Amino acid sequence: MTEHSTIEQLGRSSRRAAVVSLLGAGIVVAALIYSFVNLRHLQRENSKAEAVLKDRLTRIEALDKEIEIRERQLKILNEAQAQLGASTDTQLSKEADQALQVAIQSNAQAAYLLPRVYFHIREQRQREKLKALTDALIAKGFSVPRIIFVGTNAPVETQLRYFQQGAQESEDQTQILEALRSKGLKIEERYIPPSVELVRIRPRHYEVWFGKDF
Repeated sequence: MTEHSTIEQLGRSSRRAAVVSLLGAGIVVAALIYSFVNLRHLQRENSKAEAVLKDRLTRIEALDKEIEIRERQLKILNEAQAQLGASTDTQLSKEADQALQVAIQSNAQAAYLLPRVYFHIREQRQREKLKALTDALIAKGFSVPRIIFVGTNAPVETQLRYFQQGAQESEDQTQILEALRSKGLKIEERYIPPSVELVRIRPRHYEVWFGKDF
């Protein structure tokens, strides 16, 4: 074998080795790119999973708070009812109202937690129809502490009167109207703006004034 042939073989071997090295490097680079892309995908999926988990935890916390509020509402209502003892007053008169006010005054947050609906009747005969309406409101978490006779001061048509405006009040009104209308009561809303006489009305205080149509 001549010296020239030997040099050519060495050259071809070197080129093959270079090609193999380049292919190997290309494979390594491709593997690195694939790993990087896959890692980014996994990171995005992990971020989505974390966001979903965070949202669920937030919802659970909100539900826990709502449950706590409902439990406190029930506790306050039970305390007020307990103070009535063995009373069989079918008119739910001042005794019930006073018991409720004691519960509210002993708990600074009670007025915000326990919604109250006061019935105002035009005629004494209307008392006989109130049991079903009272039960419907209590089933939705409202207290009906007192029935007040107002005679001819009552409106012609039955009204739900509210004294504050806000998201909570709007929700309460919806619940009250649903409860009463489910029993066939025709009732409309009426907002009573603040005044000197009404300055002491606490949050979530509502009144149903029964008219001639009841």
